[in-house]
Amino acid sequence: MICVLTILVVPSLLCTKCMLSFSVISNWKVLMDLESGSDSLSILHGIRFFSMCWIIFGHTYYHLDFKVLKYLQITIELTSQFAFNSITNASLLVDNFFFIRKPVIGLWVNFVIMVASVVGVGIQNYIRDFPPTNLFIHADVEQRTQLMMETYYPPLHHLGPHCLGIFVGYYLRQKMSPKSFHWKWHILAWILTFAFTTSALFGVHPWNNDLPGTGKVATVLYASLSRMSWTIGLAWIVIACSTGCGGFLTNVLSWKPLIPLSRLTFMVYMVHPLIQHVFYSTLREGIQARNSLAVFIYFGFVISSYAFEWLYACYLKLLSSELEKLYSKSKKPFEKETDPKKSCSWGRHDQEKIIQRTNRSQDI
Repeated sequence: MICVLTILVVPSLLCTKCMLSFSVISNWKVLMDLESGSDSLSILHGIRFFSMCWIIFGHTYYHLDFKVLKYLQITIELTSQFAFNSITNASLLVDNFFFIRKPVIGLWVNFVIMVASVVGVGIQNYIRDFPPTNLFIHADVEQRTQLMMETYYPPLHHLGPHCLGIFVGYYLRQKMSPKSFHWKWHILAWILTFAFTTSALFGVHPWNNDLPGTGKVATVLYASLSRMSWTIGLAWIVIACSTGCGGFLTNVLSWKPLIPLSRLTFMVYMVHPLIQHVFYSTLREGIQARNSLAVFIYFGFVISSYAFEWLYACYLKLLSSELEKLYSKSKKPFEKETDPKKSCSWGRHDQEKIIQRTNRSQDI
């Protein structure tokens, strides 16, 4: 009798859940859930969102075709400004995402891989005679594309930050905390964090302006150590904010409204270059390189990218994930069973209801 009721009820339950998967309201509630997982660090949501915004800002310049620019002399002056190095080195923010991915791996193996990555990047830079990073003074599109293919896309250049993230994850998993350290050590740690991150971000300034001190040795050292320097600063920020030593920064990075935006990060990263290319390819006249104009365009890219992904998540992404779950669940009740209480995969509550109905029919 239980098996008969199971066969009759399972399709109706699956059909109801399948129809609910098309509900925009239900998908919206899932997307807007402000509760972070118990096994995740809440500050990582803020790191994902702000890193994504910075990457879009860098791509606002990188995806711009130099052919549409007017007054190239102004463009050269713009790229030589000190603050513009935060755009030149926007690729460092990509390493934030490699840093926060923490699979299980042996610590000594992890250390060897991290050192090998740094050494390998230095050797490649020396042999290939590359600049320290993809500089904007290289207006040749082919040259910039080649640098991207050999120094940005290969995983070798991101293994160091990734491995350092594993060490940080291990440290936090062991429930260790720098709270017991003297306040002087905390100040020193924040000073070093500022020094490491700013040197990585703005250290490329001499190469952008043809200043002294940009020889072969300096180029190799910067190319091989800049990403690690940036990630070391990020490591302290994550440790401090995760253990109650981050102050107001913890409140900013763990702000709950950033959780839904953090969930959209991956697809925003995939779709925003398409939006930028469509915009730049449809320009009917040249534009002047001005930071004020770039900021205005940048906010348009951010809003349109997140709006597009929001619609996609509500209508397609969550729908496909829910249907996939239902499909995997629908196969389990018809698999070989020995215990009727374990025969239904949609939940113990539903199973108990079926058993109660069966008992009532038998009593009647």
